[in-house]
Amino acid sequence: MRLRAPVRLADEAYAHADGLIREIDRLIRERRGRTLGDRGASPLNPGLWAPALVVMFERAEALSAELWAGWTSQTRRDALRAVLAEVLLLGVIGGLLMRAGLWARHLRRRILVADRRGSRAMGFMVSLGQVALPYAGLVSIARALDIAGMDGPRAGALLSVLPMAGLAVLLARWMAGQFFGPEAAQPIAGIALARQTRARRQLMWLGWAIALAQVSQALIATADAPDGAEAALYLPLQLLMAIPLFLLGRTLAGVARDGAPATAVPTPQPEAARRDTTGFRQGLLSVLGKVAMAVAVLAPLLSILGYAALSDALLIPAIKTMMLIGVLVLLQRLVFDLWTVATGSEDVARDALVPVLIGLFLILAAVPVLALIWGARPRISPRSGPGSARATPSAKPGCSRPI
Repeated sequence: MRLRAPVRLADEAYAHADGLIREIDRLIRERRGRTLGDRGASPLNPGLWAPALVVMFERAEALSAELWAGWTSQTRRDALRAVLAEVLLLGVIGGLLMRAGLWARHLRRRILVADRRGSRAMGFMVSLGQVALPYAGLVSIARALDIAGMDGPRAGALLSVLPMAGLAVLLARWMAGQFFGPEAAQPIAGIALARQTRARRQLMWLGWAIALAQVSQALIATADAPDGAEAALYLPLQLLMAIPLFLLGRTLAGVARDGAPATAVPTPQPEAARRDTTGFRQGLLSVLGKVAMAVAVLAPLLSILGYAALSDALLIPAIKTMMLIGVLVLLQRLVFDLWTVATGSEDVARDALVPVLIGLFLILAAVPVLALIWGARPRISPRSGPGSARATPSAKPGCSRPI
């Protein structure tokens, strides 16, 4: 009995800690649930516009004053001289990595032009460098600026979101090229060339809108603002994201109305089977586009009515979900291309069971990610070990401000 005393004490401590975590989770869910239903001031109230403009100019003036004070400070200059070599090295590395994204694009084009066995799979893997390399460059540049002394409350907030804002632009440009570019890895059969060009531009516009919203919200959140002023400032940012989302949804919804598959890639499939597959994909895109249009209209409307938290919980997760679906489609295409290389025949790979099973596994693996996007919180059990982490539902989907 004496030997089992430490085990009993450990079990009691675990039960106590687990109970505390469950109680905290319950309180957080209740608070977030109440936040969703809270109605604040409408951003269309003219009385909020003047305080919102004051907040905007105060943030910009405070940022410029902070940067100027750091530049004119002799202490900061002396500190910068001590780390100047490291700052320059990180800046040069960051610039080269940013440029390397363009090199990866040219290399992918050369691989696809060669049209050898496995060219599509190799081209897709190389295309990942168009995102990873410039993102690493942004991280390096942000680190260089941080070491150089841009670590104030406002400049530091901007530097902290700079890599993620850049990642939004890089991902949007990459996915636009993968789906709607002239050398798309997953071309959409039946889409007209003009619609393809519009979709590519709208997707890139959406990426820039998300990046601008991230930077703006990081600057706005550096200090408290009067009640309702933040809502008046956030509404234009929401509209900036909702407009390209609506246009992209309208473009996708109209794919089914296009005529002959002007951009479809010829395949050895029978004509009837290819037509059925194309029709199914076009119908799926049409549904996805209509959902995107509905979200793009509903989210700003909720914000105008004063339900800012509910609006945030709808718009951002919807955009992330569309991006997740796009990544899944591209990964399934990569699996098919790799299996084609392994078997040496597209016909064999198309009829094989293994790519289907891997695609199913990818879908199942994306379910926890989808749950996190829509508000599930990862809960870590106090008893560490395999399986100790799991997602628990949250009453507030999406993410809170800032994005």
